[in-house]
Amino acid sequence: MLAVAAVLLHYYFPGEKIRPLVEKELSRRLRMPVTVGSLDFSLFRGARIAEVRLGETPGVLNVQELRLDYDLTQLVQGNLVINQVLVDRPEVTLVARDGVWNFQPLLELAGPAEPQEPAPPGKEFPGLPPLPLGVDLQRLAVQNIRLDLNQEGTTTAHLDGLSLEMQGQARREGLEVALRVTLRPPARDAQRHNVRFAATEGAGMDFKTRGLLDFRFFTRDLNRVQFTGTFNLEDNEARLGQPLPSPDLAGEIDLQAEVRKQAVKISRLLVHTVHGNRVEIAGEAENILSDPTFRVLLKEATFLIEDLVGWGRPFLPPVKAGGRIRVSGLETTGRMQESRPQEIEMRGGTLRLENVYADHLPTGAWIDGLSGDIQLKNVRLEQNVPQRLKLDLHMTLGAAAMKELTVKGLELQYALTGEGPNLPQVNLSFDTHLNRLEYSAPDLNPIATSLQAKGSLRGNLASGNFDPFQ
Repeated sequence: MLAVAAVLLHYYFPGEKIRPLVEKELSRRLRMPVTVGSLDFSLFRGARIAEVRLGETPGVLNVQELRLDYDLTQLVQGNLVINQVLVDRPEVTLVARDGVWNFQPLLELAGPAEPQEPAPPGKEFPGLPPLPLGVDLQRLAVQNIRLDLNQEGTTTAHLDGLSLEMQGQARREGLEVALRVTLRPPARDAQRHNVRFAATEGAGMDFKTRGLLDFRFFTRDLNRVQFTGTFNLEDNEARLGQPLPSPDLAGEIDLQAEVRKQAVKISRLLVHTVHGNRVEIAGEAENILSDPTFRVLLKEATFLIEDLVGWGRPFLPPVKAGGRIRVSGLETTGRMQESRPQEIEMRGGTLRLENVYADHLPTGAWIDGLSGDIQLKNVRLEQNVPQRLKLDLHMTLGAAAMKELTVKGLELQYALTGEGPNLPQVNLSFDTHLNRLEYSAPDLNPIATSLQAKGSLRGNLASGNFDPFQ
């Protein structure tokens, strides 16, 4: 019976006869002109539509090809198999002139928005209702998307090379969906910036990048979501009135979320540059929409001081500097209530300086061989009030000079502890060694000395009342 119906449909309603009817009906419903280059339809195979345009030339939307391929033979078993839904090379052009967008008729289709009552707070996501028919989606692809935006000639944006691909199954037992999002510069011009944004108002802003990304999403019953991916931003150019630091960036992410528990877990979030600057964190949070609790672990943060100075050169005095800054093992936990922090605690972190040097060119001041550790053992705040502080510092300096004063061989050791609201009782122990302190005046012989100091200090940090040195 289906075979006979398919033959009759193809004979009496061939694609070329249906195409003008489709154009007319879509134009009426969308309130915009719709043109279709060709249309081929089969009851068993599916449909293929080529060269679709929505709107006047150049069109709000142009699609090279639309393809639907399905299998009806498994309907008798209660399953609908969709082999492929393909949208190839869609080009979206959004233009606003005198406050009116070229897609305005589409916005008017929905009519005025009706107010909706907000969902009760804290209500769990109930999941999807059971489906009467199983659906097996082998492939849904929207590939090689191009987007151009022009708002009044003052704001422009461009995106090229974006693709989406999805597979999924919907059964009475539940739903599974896998989605992949990729961004690749078009092969025809692989060196071109495929992401651009510019605004001319005020000081003006301009950003360009050669973006590459590969993100993957997986969900079961729209409750558990897994998100992994990588990204690269290369050949970056940025201006905000003047050129801004624009290092190449790359990163990785591995994240899981559970909707019912309002929980997110970040197994890994890594951002790094070509030269070795990197930040890697992990963490988790629960009850995100009500009173969240969270834990964030800064596994590692490494910065090359030479790069930091280069990025900040437009905003810094003339200085030449190098060395490395490392932060590792810093764990932060906390609890929020009504968007206000109730408890924040940090522990276990180490800040390390490695072979730092700096020259302030206008004054001739310099330092060389600065290294050291700051161990943040514990810091606790309750409702933004300090409750506990415990840290150790050890630092060495090879040499430093400023005008007539020179320092050589400096070593510092400090231990700081404090307890109670606003830290009423603070204890500081210190041990300082200075091999040589030299003062050279133009008309005097150099005056040199060494220094050693060791002791402790106790007092109230908030009031400034301290006991005598010991």
